[in-house]
Amino acid sequence: MREEGNLDRLIDEALASYADAGPGLEERVLARVSAAQTAPRRWRLAWAVALPVAACVSLLLFVHFADNPHRAPAGQIARVVVTPPQPQPRPITAAPHAASPKVSAGATARRAMPEEPPKREVFPMPQPLSAEERALVEFATQAPEAERKAFVEAQKQSNEPIQMANIQIEAIHISPIEAPPSGAK
Repeated sequence: MREEGNLDRLIDEALASYADAGPGLEERVLARVSAAQTAPRRWRLAWAVALPVAACVSLLLFVHFADNPHRAPAGQIARVVVTPPQPQPRPITAAPHAASPKVSAGATARRAMPEEPPKREVFPMPQPLSAEERALVEFATQAPEAERKAFVEAQKQSNEPIQMANIQIEAIHISPIEAPPSGAK
């Protein structure tokens, strides 16, 4: 117990000699700590305001320019000459004298619109026959009547469930392995 008291006393004396830094140290440390805390707060406030403002500005620019990427610059107006479509031959209907819509003179200057893909007369477009389709056509036109009927019957039967005979498996008998004599290795 006495040794612990001596040890505590030695530690207290050593700390007292190190801790005596002189007058005003405490005020200087506190002033430095308070100055260090206020500077980052100012920068944090500046960043907290600047980042949302920059995000809003970039979003507005994106929306403005993404709205119409083919927009003509101010002062330039695209002129599009609208020509009436070519008349298509139509069957005679009950009202042959029906008026067709007229294109006004003011319709010549319009904003350029993207062109629609051309309309096909037949949709979907016919494709050439595949090898399987050609083989079926050849079979249907050249095979004898009996073969065609057999083919149709086979197709009808393929929709029915398949009937199989029960499988019978005989039991396997394995004779036990005999241990070698104790003298042999």
